This record gives sequence, C-alpha cells and structure tokens, in this order.
Amino acid sequence: MARVPILMYHRVTPLPRGTTVPNHYVHPARFARHVDVLHRTGFTAISLSRMADAFAGRAEMPRRPVVFSFDDGYEHWSQNVVPVLATKGWPGTLFIVSGLMGKDNAWDNRAGDVREALMNPEQVRDAQSKGMEIGGHSVSHARLTKLDDAELARELTACRETLEELTGQPVPYFCYPYGAVDKRVRDAAAAAGYE
Repeated sequence: MARVPILMYHRVTPLPRGTTVPNHYVHPARFARHVDVLHRTGFTAISLSRMADAFAGRAEMPRRPVVFSFDDGYEHWSQNVVPVLATKGWPGTLFIVSGLMGKDNAWDNRAGDVREALMNPEQVRDAQSKGMEIGGHSVSHARLTKLDDAELARELTACRETLEELTGQPVPYFCYPYGAVDKRVRDAAAAAGYE
C-alpha cells in the first residue's frame, strides 16, 4: 500500500508581532505555493476518509496522494485555506474546537501568545460545502491526558455530536489537542465513536 504524506498546519496567516509559537504560522502566499508545487508535481489531495477507504480497499488511491490537515479552526482559513484548496478541487480536513466556534484561541493566550479568531458555525458549514472534511479537536482544547474519565468522555462525545449536528455528516476523525494522547485517551476516543 502507498505511503500518504499528511501535511499539518495551524495558522495560515502572516506572522504577528509578539507570537510565542512562530513555527505554527505559514504565510498565505507560502501555503498557496505549497499547493501549487504539489499540484504541478502530480500530487492529488485526498480527505482522511478517502485515505481510510483506500487502505480498506473501498476506494482507489491516487498515484501520488497527499492529505492536508488543519488544527484548531482558525477563522482566517476561510480566506487563506479553503479557497486555495477549492480552486484545485482538493479537500482538506479541518479539526474544529467545537465549544469555541466564533470565539478565539484562549488556550494559547494562557501561554502568552496572540489571540486569533476561530471559525463560527456558518464558516464551518461553508468550508464543508466547498469540499472540506470536518474533524473533532475537543470541546475546549483541553489537554485530554490530564482529565478525569467523565471530563474526557464529555470533551470527546460533545465535540463529535456538536459537529455532526452542525454539518449533517459523520465526524469519524479526531485530532488530539497538543498531541497529548495515551492508551486511556485512545480508548475513550474509540468509545466516543471516532475511528
């Protein structure tokens, strides 16, 4: 089976003054170049769902597949990501913090970083209508390994339920905030309905 590169992004916007996480930023022009170079060199972007279906033998895998993954649900994706991918007919998977839609990334502000607006529900639906796949990224961007079992179940289940109600589609994929995951969290994600 083919290997599939997964390109993960956070913020696709100019680097602001005062950020504590400059490596989380990619300038929109650079992102557009990433997409153009991949397209010119024969890559085809696929969703995580199509990748899973291809690995399971339920779908064809393109000759040179690539997956675009975006964490946190930033509002600027509506201008700097979705249209760029949509012009190629390419999907991306947007991992949304369901309880903070229309608010901001307060979790980064606790670390002294710049606040950035997050997509509101209408922007999430619009992105989905333009070919983006929606995934879960918790209710509050909590560090899941630090939660008790009840809090963990709520962060996972409420996120999936909110996003499925919003989009009218299954939300089978989850991206762990901070990459914080262990066996207990993986088991809880599976119990909450994620693949």
